[in-house]
This record gives sequence, C-alpha cells and structure tokens, in this order.
Amino acid sequence: VIGFSFGDYALWPTTLDLQSTPPLPRSVGLSDPSMLTLASLNALNLFDDALGPVRPIEVCSGGREALDRVVLSASDYATKLNKLAVYIVQGLRSPDVLAMQEVESAAVLDDLAAEIEAIAGIQYVSFLEPANDIGNINNGYLVKPTRVTVDNVELLAGDECLGLDNSPLHDRPPLLLRATFIGNGANLPFALFNNHMRSLGGIESSARTRLKRQQQAQSIARLVQDLQTAEPGLPIVLVGDYNAFQFSDGFVDVIGQLLGTADPSENLVSLENAGSPDFDDRNIPDPVLENALDRIAVSERYSFIFRAVSQVLDHALISQAAAPLVAGFGYARANADYWTGFENDVDTVARSSDHDGYVLMLDADRIFADGFE
Repeated sequence: VIGFSFGDYALWPTTLDLQSTPPLPRSVGLSDPSMLTLASLNALNLFDDALGPVRPIEVCSGGREALDRVVLSASDYATKLNKLAVYIVQGLRSPDVLAMQEVESAAVLDDLAAEIEAIAGIQYVSFLEPANDIGNINNGYLVKPTRVTVDNVELLAGDECLGLDNSPLHDRPPLLLRATFIGNGANLPFALFNNHMRSLGGIESSARTRLKRQQQAQSIARLVQDLQTAEPGLPIVLVGDYNAFQFSDGFVDVIGQLLGTADPSENLVSLENAGSPDFDDRNIPDPVLENALDRIAVSERYSFIFRAVSQVLDHALISQAAAPLVAGFGYARANADYWTGFENDVDTVARSSDHDGYVLMLDADRIFADGFE
C-alpha cells in the first residue's frame, strides 16, 4: 500500500514479522552507592482524571489564566502512573533526584511517588511550583529523602516579561533545587536547575518565537552565572527539556547560549535584532559549561523522534565545578522509539512519554585539588 503524508510518498506494510522483542525498558548504566544520580524526564501531559480550577496568571500584564490542557480518564491515569513508575524504577534505576516536566500539580507528583512506592518500596518526596503556562504544565522534582537533604526549592525569573508584548518570558520558569547529597556517608552540596523552554513551533515564521527562545536562554544563563560567581566551587547542573539541539538550528542557539559558547553570526535572531538597545546576545557563563551529551557515543545521542528524525531535546549541562565528578551519563530507552498507540496499552511499558529520560551520575568520592585526585 502506498500512502502520502507530510509531502512524501511512503510504503505502508500490510504485515510485520517481528524476529525478536526488545526487553523494555533498556536501562541506564549501573551506579555505585557513592554516586549521586540526577535524572530528568518530560512526562508528556501527566494530568489526573479531574479538571482543576482555573488559575490566574498575574505576572507581567496579567489577564492570563492556566487551565488543565488534558484530563485523563481514570483508567488512563492509572495506566500512565504505572508505566511512568516502572520506567523510573527499571529504566532510570530509581535516581536520587528526578526533575520532571509537563506535570499538572504537586498532588499528581504525590500520586506518582505513591505508585513508585507501591511497586518498588522506594520512597520519594515531591516538590512543584505552579508557573505561567496556560495549559498548566509545570516543572517539579521527586527526591529520595534518605539520600538527599533538600535545602530549598525556588521558582526563578517567573516575573520576567518579554519586552515585545509584556507577556511572561518564561511559561515554565526554571525551578532551582539547592540540596546536599548524603548517601553513603557523603556530604556534597549541589544546585540543580530544572528547565522546560519554549518549543520550536513557529521558529521559521515568527520573530517573536525566535526572540523569546533567545531571551529565555539569556535569562537562565544570567541566573547560572550569578550562582557561579557567588559560589565558584558549587557543582551546578542544568537539566530538563530544552526543545533545542546541541548545535545551533540557525535561528537561535539555545544550548550554546547556556553553555557560553554561542556564535551570534550563526543565528538569525542576532542578525534581525542587531542594533536594538534591549537585545543582548553575548556569551554569559564564565567559566563555560559542558554538555554531558559529548561524553556518550554518537549513536546514543537522541531523546526524541520527530517525523522519523532522531534528535536531542533533553540535555544535562554541567559547570566546571561539577565536571570532575561526572562518572556516567545515558538515556533509558522505552519511549522515543515506540509507537504512540502504546501509550495506553497496559501490556507494555513502552511509551510512558514521548521523550526518553536520562541519568547523570556524579561520584561524590572524587576529590580534586589543583588538578590532582
């Protein structure tokens, strides 16, 4: 059968002979108890089965409201929680801290924590701050209290506005976790930024989309630099769904700006805003950050598949204070490669989300001074 979609002809097989069934999920590498494991996962519309109340968004010019963009059936919600819990326990190997994106509320995160405890006996505590997204998708954390002591969780830059129209700059502002890793007798303070940035939708046709993505990156880069300057020895990690590649897309180099390595001449946003007194495209982080993606095989560098093109949208960026502690990084496979129809299929753990989550391992036993261990 020949079909036509997205401007191309395609052959549609009428039969499929599976030679083998891959074990799911394909887990990240094992870590030692002395290692702090930091994970990130876009949960793809983790909403419960009840429509929540309308929530006013009062920052910037105001007048906006947040309303749940999805309401699941009771059975689909139960399936979603179970599949995510299995993926977190088996695929991500129950990380010490899990930064999550696209979550409705703290109550929903509590439900996920309860499901994890029910299937694996592992306890997590949840943290979530409602933000500015009109679809009510928010960033949150699940934290193992036996391994990590939380000092503070703070929503940053939530009141920053896009000068073009005085709308909120950050729909999902960065959520900063300040904590101390205490597992295996360690005493390692660290800072974790959970980010979910503006999507690529409209990037080709909309100057506003390009400017918003660029200014979001600059805003977060300033926050990171302020922390680097104040506490130069503090390990800092940025995780989340950046909706951006590890290289410039030609419009905006989101990751390059966050790393401090962007080349303005490669990006349309810099060319079309040149001369504007309010536009800033300088590299801010100093020292520059590192993308953990560079530490893994090229064949493993994807977290999302869009129209059959594999790509990385979910990154872990590490400060120079954190880089010597990195002992491993990898994605857990069970989502991006699999058919959307598996989403509500109780017979498989595939497709609990459309993103593959990842784990970054930091070895707290690695003590460096003057370049020597």
